[in-house]
Amino acid sequence: LNTTAGEVCDDGASNSDTNADACRTTCVASSCGDGVPDSGEACDDQNQNDDDGCLATCACAAGYAGDSGTCADVDECTGGTHDCDANATCSNMIGGFDCACNAGYSGDGTACTDINECAGVTCENGGTCTHGVGVANDYHCKCAAGFEGGGPNSTTCTDINECAAITCENGGTCTHR
Repeated sequence: LNTTAGEVCDDGASNSDTNADACRTTCVASSCGDGVPDSGEACDDQNQNDDDGCLATCACAAGYAGDSGTCADVDECTGGTHDCDANATCSNMIGGFDCACNAGYSGDGTACTDINECAGVTCENGGTCTHGVGVANDYHCKCAAGFEGGGPNSTTCTDINECAAITCENGGTCTHR
């Protein structure tokens, strides 16, 4: 060991910069922030880049994983580690992810509820409304007996004139009610 030359360790010529004893071939002890990833460090970028996922503690930030001295973004969406609702879409972001409710659902992406498209819809003449589960802007009016129309996204139910198709025998008169 030559302390006058700045050596802090020296255990011979078989040393390497990644040896578990942290004594490098330059005989300088390793330390976090020196730019060389050593054993026990997930990364070491000398804290030069704030956007690479490598923290000043030589650990990878949340949303990143260390491999071979660098931190890489983790795709939580394909890895299944996200907390998005089953009725939401997961989008990978650098260092994280985002959840957005699918069409026909509302919420923050981690909790999505079906939107009732029949809320505020009145089907004419006693018709009943059914909304499409998980389908945006989809409702269906079913007209009451004696009325026709309705259907997808229509509230119109008009009276059927049954007398229009009937000929009364013996001079009878059809009266529509």
